[in-house]
Amino acid sequence: MKRQDQPVDEILKRMRRHQDALNALREILITRVKLQYYTETQFKDLVVLAREGIALLDRYKAGDVIGPEWIEERDSLVERAQRLIQDAEEDS
Repeated sequence: MKRQDQPVDEILKRMRRHQDALNALREILITRVKLQYYTETQFKDLVVLAREGIALLDRYKAGDVIGPEWIEERDSLVERAQRLIQDAEEDS
């Protein structure tokens, strides 16, 4: 039987199967896009944190006195790093 000779019901059934497959693929793609966005955001946050940490360390050389402001900034960076790690662990 040629495709042109198929009953309308058969054609509609095939169309529904294809539509179901397309819908499933659509959901998979949406999930992947969301995961990609989340991953890129986490990575960008991590890069910013790393740069700030490097800048903090670069400001001091051997023999420099570390004051309370350095400790506060260090603690802030550590807290942000711990939050990033915790967020990543909760989402995995």
